[in-house]
Amino acid sequence: LNTGTLAGQYVPALLLDPEIVSGAEVADALEDTLRVGTPEERETVLWMIPFLDVGEESRKQTMVEQALEDGDPAVRSAAQWASDALARRSRADHRMGREGQP
Repeated sequence: LNTGTLAGQYVPALLLDPEIVSGAEVADALEDTLRVGTPEERETVLWMIPFLDVGEESRKQTMVEQALEDGDPAVRSAAQWASDALARRSRADHRMGREGQP
């Protein structure tokens, strides 16, 4: 994902566009970054997960749940935010009758 202000703002935005990169490829890269990335990279991944168009909500939830146990407090905080964001989206989708849709 790289580091620094420019990369921290633009790389994630590009990765979230399914017309540029497939969601499955991005999810693979995000999972890898959660395992071996720097704290800044892991935190950035978590800010991205709720917006990832991977079609597998359970995959996103698993990544977030694992990050809730991260040793870095900023990563855990981002993981909590991502968990809450996924829950809000799930409730909204349920109310609109869109269960299971990306």
